[in-house]
Amino acid sequence: MDVVRSPTGSSSDVEELTRLATQQRQKLLEDLVTLRRNDFAYLKALHMDPRRSYFLNVALVREEQLNLKSVLTPEALQRRCHQLYYMGLSLGKLLEMTNPSHLALEGCQLMEELDFFFLPSTLQNMKLVVAPKGPLYERPTEASGREKELSEPHRPTLRKWNQKPAYRRLLTPHISFPLDYCELVVSLCEVLTLVYTKLLDETCSRNAHVFQATLRFDDKIKKLLLEAISKQLATIAAESIKDELATLRKTP
Repeated sequence: MDVVRSPTGSSSDVEELTRLATQQRQKLLEDLVTLRRNDFAYLKALHMDPRRSYFLNVALVREEQLNLKSVLTPEALQRRCHQLYYMGLSLGKLLEMTNPSHLALEGCQLMEELDFFFLPSTLQNMKLVVAPKGPLYERPTEASGREKELSEPHRPTLRKWNQKPAYRRLLTPHISFPLDYCELVVSLCEVLTLVYTKLLDETCSRNAHVFQATLRFDDKIKKLLLEAISKQLATIAAESIKDELATLRKTP
């Protein structure tokens, strides 16, 4: 005689596994946010007073080195300042969103558009060839049609209108005055601290696809801001230490 098993047991097991997976994602997210807050606090303090800044508390970095004037060409420095300004301005606009999961998804869209904006024109044209068509302006809805839970991985997409890029989240106003690099870094760190605080919400860990989108957004921020600045400062600090050691060798 066959015994019919109740599906109650298997259903409760699935619910328990789902709960544990959500808890694990939330813990990872909390650790990530704590790490990034510390990173942003350090960079902010480092660039707050460029006249007395020690990289890793070891190498004294001069003001002209910290603001990259002695490191980058004027054109490259201007490009970098514009990049940070557009990113901070656009992220500030995203902070108006009330749903943190939408912030994570649209943050990925923003970083996709920011990467495209600063590509060489030849690469931009190649991407525009395969870019899907879209409206010049989207409807003023926060979720952009994402009120339902994501059932598949989120893929940010650059769209075009009349053979030109249609930016949904990137703000690129005309800049008619020079920007201060150190002030930009300080302001951007403040904005990003607010962004990551909102990403601590359970809506960013409850859905696995939203969680993965949050990690991709963090990876973009890490490469564009944290790793780029750390690499430049490490090179500057190494040269400073090398010069100091050379001076000591010459001392009788």
